[in-house]
Amino acid sequence: MSQSLNEVGEAKTSELESANATFGSMMRRGRSYSGRERNCVFLNTAKPDGSFANISAASGIDFPDDGRALVTTDWDHDGDLDVWISNRNAPRLRFFRNDVPIDNHHLTIRLQGTAPTTNRDAIGARVKVIIAGSQPLIKTLRAGESFLSQSSKALHFGLGSAEAIDSVIVQWPGGGTETFTGITVDQRYQLVQGSGEARPIETKKREVAISPAPVNLPSPESTSRIPLATLLPMVALNYQTFDGDTQPIPMSEGKSYLLSLWASWCPACEEELKDLTAKISELREAGIEIIALTVDGLEEGSSSAPDAEKMAKRLKLPFANGRATIELVSYLQSMHDYQITGAETLPVPVSFLIDSDRKVSVIYKGRLNPEEVKADVNHSKGTRLERFA
Repeated sequence: MSQSLNEVGEAKTSELESANATFGSMMRRGRSYSGRERNCVFLNTAKPDGSFANISAASGIDFPDDGRALVTTDWDHDGDLDVWISNRNAPRLRFFRNDVPIDNHHLTIRLQGTAPTTNRDAIGARVKVIIAGSQPLIKTLRAGESFLSQSSKALHFGLGSAEAIDSVIVQWPGGGTETFTGITVDQRYQLVQGSGEARPIETKKREVAISPAPVNLPSPESTSRIPLATLLPMVALNYQTFDGDTQPIPMSEGKSYLLSLWASWCPACEEELKDLTAKISELREAGIEIIALTVDGLEEGSSSAPDAEKMAKRLKLPFANGRATIELVSYLQSMHDYQITGAETLPVPVSFLIDSDRKVSVIYKGRLNPEEVKADVNHSKGTRLERFA
């Protein structure tokens, strides 16, 4: 379970900075916040020693979800508390209906404060339920409890086997204490500050027909278009011609560039190069130049640069082409990882649309559509909010 420091001294500052850096690195690699940690449920045994029993597995709530918020409420109005849990991953929301068959009693209280001493929701009020021969049951009404959570403002009291209630005492947040009597078990009441009267709330048990269903995830796609809201600068980098000469990545002012990485062994790459060749005139009219660089030969055991050169000549590529360097691919990989968590190795083909200000505006993973590239040429001209759309 995560722990937070109560105080931070100078000795702890470096540790916190290191921990934050490690946490950020984990997120960029696609690690989970709290994944595969099963949800826990503990039952109050009502023993004098205040012990709890771990009923996580028996409750059915111990899913290995990446859980976030949890709220309790009597959703079906049957007198016991049901649970809603939200998750960071799928399923984003789970509902747990409490159908445990028990004969215990309950009481539900709704509070209403009156001006000028108390807020209408009576947040901060303290309620004490007095039962003869038992310890009083005490709850405080809060605007929210737990992380990112706010349960129902109706205060639910489990009464066990108690058959009668002596009184309910409310300490209002604006000051003053009020006692309410004539309250019976297994009922819902509204207590209005200053009224001295417990008003029954008419409710009917309702059937909640939420049928369990499988989680249907979208089918994986072989292509993706990633428009950037935050534009990333493209630094000056080099590539190699097939003759072995080192050349700078051409970046003329006023032009946009599509920097595409491909491999000779990749069928989708060949089809993309053919598409770009067929649309080169239209792309240039839109102010877009193409730079197609092979990654052949960068990894041991992969196809060689001569294979890529033969393919480039066979396709008669009408735009700049050559070999990518390790430095160039590493920079593009880090740029990709800055935008997308998961530490996914760049696929081929992959393309980067660079605007006239030398900033990367769109990333295309997989075989792209030249028409989409033309439509994206002005993506970077919009406001950051427009780029989010």
